[in-house]
Formats: sequence, C-alpha cells, structure tokens
Amino acid sequence: MHGLKRITIVFTLAIAIMISPFPVIKPAQAESDAACAIWLCLPTGFPSGCGDAKSEFKKRLKKFKPPLPLLTSCIVKSDVGGGSNMNSNEGYAARYPASTECVKRPANATGCIEWQTTPARTIEGESCHDRDDTCTDLKYVEVTIDGEITGSRFYY
Repeated sequence: MHGLKRITIVFTLAIAIMISPFPVIKPAQAESDAACAIWLCLPTGFPSGCGDAKSEFKKRLKKFKPPLPLLTSCIVKSDVGGGSNMNSNEGYAARYPASTECVKRPANATGCIEWQTTPARTIEGESCHDRDDTCTDLKYVEVTIDGEITGSRFYY
C-alpha cells in the first residue's frame, strides 16, 4: 500500500504541474537560417547567394521588426572563449542627388556659360524635413565587430 500511495502522490503532483497557472518557460527560439544569414550578407550588400537573407530582411522591415535578429538567437553555444563582440547600429540619413547649377551668366544675356555639378551626397543623422523636393529620407544599418564597422552601411 505504501508504494501505491507514493505513485498517487507523484501522479497528483504531475497533474498539478500540468494545470498550474504559472507560465511554462520555453527555451529561446532560434531564428531561421535566412534571418541569421542577414548578419553575414548585409555588410557586403547581399551579394550572390544571399537571396534568402535579403528576402528575410525585407520581410522583417515590412513587419516592423528590427532589420537584424538578435545575434544571441543565431549563435550556437560553445565552450571556446575569447570570441569577438558582434553588434549592429541603426540610423537615419538624408540623400541628396547630384545637381547642376549655373555659376556664370553672360553679361546682358540669357543662358549660362559655366555650370557647376554638385555630386550626390548622403548625410547621416540628418532628415529632409521638406527642405528639398529631391531629398530622400533613408534608414541604415551597419554591422560591427569589436566596435569596428564591417563592410558597408546598408541603406534602405
């Protein structure tokens, strides 16, 4: 009878745990391979072979998610220490296209005799704010390893 009592207690305890109002702790969800590949493909501008990562990047933006998944959701745990610190930075910028303007006009005549071209430029940390019809507001993301930018900023 003593063994039956122990089984009953264990069974009752198991049932109580299953119907408990406390939330069940779930293990961290790993991101998809395509989402994790964004970390590798973005600094190089999504070259050939990065189509899935670029599609996932666009899907994340459409769903108002951060452009990059948490790196911790992509890393496989390892006992090897001394790794690099990988991170991402996001920002905004204003992009102005190349423009041409007249810098020298003929005396008493119409037209222009000398033109000056200003190259296209992107200014980080600046927003267009209706300054110019040709200005475009952009966002960017960059990947850093140990604080140094890896590859190029990716504008979108």
